[in-house]
Amino acid sequence: MTLDHLADIAAELDVAIADVLGESVAELERAALNHGLAVITPATVEASGVTLGSTMSPSDVVEAALALGAVALYLDREVIETDSIVECIQQLEFEPEDRAARDLSLLALRRIDGFTRRVNVSFVHLGLPHSWSQDAEFADGLEEIDDAVTSFLAEVSDGPSRHEEVARLAEALASDPAFRRARTRFEHNAAASALPVIAPILEDGDQWRLAEIIQGAQGLLNQQRIDLVDQLDERLAELATSLAATDQFRSASSADGRRKATLKWVMAHHTNELALPRDFITELAAAAHKAPSGQLGLL
Repeated sequence: MTLDHLADIAAELDVAIADVLGESVAELERAALNHGLAVITPATVEASGVTLGSTMSPSDVVEAALALGAVALYLDREVIETDSIVECIQQLEFEPEDRAARDLSLLALRRIDGFTRRVNVSFVHLGLPHSWSQDAEFADGLEEIDDAVTSFLAEVSDGPSRHEEVARLAEALASDPAFRRARTRFEHNAAASALPVIAPILEDGDQWRLAEIIQGAQGLLNQQRIDLVDQLDERLAELATSLAATDQFRSASSADGRRKATLKWVMAHHTNELALPRDFITELAAAAHKAPSGQLGLL
C-alpha cells in the first residue's frame, strides 16, 4: 500500500465526524430502560442461536426482545483506540511530498479515537440466544490503515536482525496459551504484555514493534486455524462420536450447553488452546447431538 492509498482511506475515515454506532448504542440503552429491560454490559452470550438481521435498528432489537418476553439485554461493544497507531506514524520519517498524506491520516485517526467500532447485543428466549451485531462503516478502512502502517514499518526496519527478532517473538507469542485463546484486540494485547520475552520491548515503549509482533503472531494462528479446520473436517464423524460419549456433552440439555461443551472439549483435546471458528464448533456440536452416544470414542 502506498501513502497515496493510505491518504485515500484516511479521507474516507475523515467523513466520520460522529460516532454513529455509539449513538445507536445509546438509543438502544434508552429504549431498553424505558421498557423495563435490564442492560448488562460488558457481556457477550457465547452460543449459537438466532442471528438477527443487521438491517434492524436498535429499537427493532428492543421490540423483538420485548415481544419474546426477554428480561435483559447483553451488550458488548469495542471502542476504537488509535493512540498506538498514531504514535507509530509519528515515529516514521516521510519525504516532504508525503507529509500531507501523513497529516491527513493522523487527523482522521485522532478524530475517530473513542468511537464505537463494533457492537453486539443478545437476549435469551426459551434458552436460545438471539444476537444482533453491527460494525462501524469505517471498520475495514481502519484495519487497512493498521496493516499499511505495519508494512511501512517493515520497510524502514533495522534490517534482517530486526525481522528475525520480530519473527522469533511472534512465534513465541503464537505459542502462548492465553494469546491462543484470545478473541478480542484487548485480550491479544493483554496476553502479549504478560509474556516475559516481550517485557524489554514494553520497557522501551516500542509500540510499533509490539504491533508488528502481535500481527505476526495473529498471522501464524490464522494459518494454523485454517490448516486445523481442514484436518478436523475430515474427521468430523469420528470426532462427533467421541464427543457424544463424554459426560459433559451428554449432560448438556440445550443447544447452548452442547456448544459450550463442544468448545471446551475440542480446545482441550485437539487445538492446543487455539479457538476455532464458531461455524465449525456449531457443526461439530450438531453432528455429536445426532451421533450414537453409547459408543466410546477416541480423544
